[in-house]
Amino acid sequence: MVQNQWNDAEAARHSTPLEKLVYVSRLLGSDPSLVLHGGGNTSAKDSVRNLAGDRLDVLFVKGSGWDMATIEAPGFPGVDLNYLRKLRPLAALGDIEMVNELRTHLLNAESPTPSVEALLHAFLPHRFILHSHADAIISLTNQSDGEKAVRGLFGRKLAFVPYIMPGFALAKCCADIFDADSEVEGLLLYRHGLVTFADTAAEAYSRHIEFVTLAEEEAARRARLKTTPAVARSSGPSRDRAAHFMAALRKAFIRRGFRPVLSLMDSAEAVAFCDNKRLVDAAQRGPLTPDHVIQTKRLPLAVPVGLFESGSYGNSLEGCFDRYVRDYEAYFHKQAARRDGGLRMLDPLPRVVLVPGLGVIAAGNTARQAAAIRDIYEHTVSVISLVETGGQYEALPASDIFDVEYWSLEQAKLGKRAAGAPLQGKTAIVSGAASGIGKAVSLELAAAGACVAMLDRDELRLREAEADIRSGCRSGNAVRGFPVDVTSQSAVAQCFAETAIWTGGIDIVVQNAGVFPRNQTVEEMDSSQWSLSMQVNVDGALRVMSRAMHWLRQNHDGGDILVIASKNVPAPGKQAAAYSVGKAAQTQLARVCALEGGEYGIRVNTIHPHMVFDTGIWTPEMLASRAAAYGMTVDEYRQNNLLKTGITSADVARTVRALVDGSFAKTTGAQIPVDGGSERTL
Repeated sequence: MVQNQWNDAEAARHSTPLEKLVYVSRLLGSDPSLVLHGGGNTSAKDSVRNLAGDRLDVLFVKGSGWDMATIEAPGFPGVDLNYLRKLRPLAALGDIEMVNELRTHLLNAESPTPSVEALLHAFLPHRFILHSHADAIISLTNQSDGEKAVRGLFGRKLAFVPYIMPGFALAKCCADIFDADSEVEGLLLYRHGLVTFADTAAEAYSRHIEFVTLAEEEAARRARLKTTPAVARSSGPSRDRAAHFMAALRKAFIRRGFRPVLSLMDSAEAVAFCDNKRLVDAAQRGPLTPDHVIQTKRLPLAVPVGLFESGSYGNSLEGCFDRYVRDYEAYFHKQAARRDGGLRMLDPLPRVVLVPGLGVIAAGNTARQAAAIRDIYEHTVSVISLVETGGQYEALPASDIFDVEYWSLEQAKLGKRAAGAPLQGKTAIVSGAASGIGKAVSLELAAAGACVAMLDRDELRLREAEADIRSGCRSGNAVRGFPVDVTSQSAVAQCFAETAIWTGGIDIVVQNAGVFPRNQTVEEMDSSQWSLSMQVNVDGALRVMSRAMHWLRQNHDGGDILVIASKNVPAPGKQAAAYSVGKAAQTQLARVCALEGGEYGIRVNTIHPHMVFDTGIWTPEMLASRAAAYGMTVDEYRQNNLLKTGITSADVARTVRALVDGSFAKTTGAQIPVDGGSERTL
């Protein structure tokens, strides 16, 4: 149930209307049952003095691109309120024209574009206006008797507004309805959301919570009137089968030109929803609100019952996608015929897939977008399940949903969208990722747009590195640490499967985990040091590369394996036999993988770093020992290359990035030194 989180003491710390607006907006935005991922909008009115000393009435309204859960004052552009109110008598105002009027009357030219519903806020007289897409309100309006239900529940406290697409027409309609009954405390936007208003932020918020609570209680009462529909609950699927299904699903997307990041929702409620034909059929009626179509498409792809359990997905999934694409194209052409023409069809692929026995899968361009789609559909699952318990779910007609999906404002953005990051949509696994080269590679790949699974046996350092990378490149949920010892075959296999479940597949594997046993001559060789090197540098590498070959071979377009070996392979050093032989075995293994993976589009390349002193193996003692082995001082040893330069983990990481970002798409089996040049290898 929604909670009133208003705190008088906290609110008192915010004195201006804009400060109060930030506070109350964050209260709404902190509750996902009210607002999700950029949804909703709020405003406050105030007067400010301009540079000429004149008083100017201003509307501060949520700006495009801001999320109410974290919004700050710059997220509320100020607009000339008196001018906006002069627009109300117009007979019509197109969306592009409206945005131009909003932008040309900003107080600050650097401000974000005001919400498309800014005029709704401007035309109403109240100082504070709050608009949300509360689940409880939608659960009542999206029923066969939705209008009757909300009119009966709220009476004259809320004015009923029929569905009108956001923009000038809706703003004008809302103002007219309010003028006809100025005693109302808010507006019920049919199948769109709730608007409350008052002269104080506290009262506007209190009214909002009051009406949402009433809706929650009514929805619960209706649910009790009818027995919950029976569901065929699945036993938990094996993680390996789930991983392979996710990879097959992603492959079907990629074959059609879209490389998504997938996100699985496999809660008990999600699985029960997908296993219930009645609920799946209800989902085919459309989204909860028209706003969702921008993220989720109008309809999900519903996979046939039994397909997941069959263990054989390829041809059947291809057929499902072909049917979905044909249906989407038919939907587009039918609805576009109503318009003046010139519409560009968006890609016809689904963004939500319902899989009986597994759950709901969201498909986004990035991990962040996939998570947003999953969150939206988590609420969709809850609302439809609740509605179907006591009634029948209904959505807006396809024509209304299409008009939002192909909004002129959205169409205008198509040609202006920035290209994605170089590795967007790709997933990398990096072993030995908690420090040194592995950490630097993880950061470089994440910064280039990849989702990165970081493997390391040192969990404490792994979590620290994971946090550092998230903060360093704002990668959010695109980085995930797995405490794994690469010498454990089962642990490595499980990590690869969990990574495929996490994002839908694997594209890049960087085998970096390794150890440098203590310096010993061959004559002095301790069998324990030799065995340690073979276990980690050879057996561990085999575990990682074997799983890499298995998963990359299933991809539509192969992938990349990078082996971080050593200069000691072409030019071994004294007292480093165990290390040199282990790294040489890795290199030979990489060469064989290149031979075996070529027909599947798998590129396997090896990097030979040397004297990368910011890695874990280069302790002061180790550095002194290796310098002494060559009869050098430490300073001489640090500069012991042709370029007389230092080599860092970041230098190696940039080489890895170049090898996987398409720059070397036709290179495999290569061995590349990153060592400043060595006369011993030349």
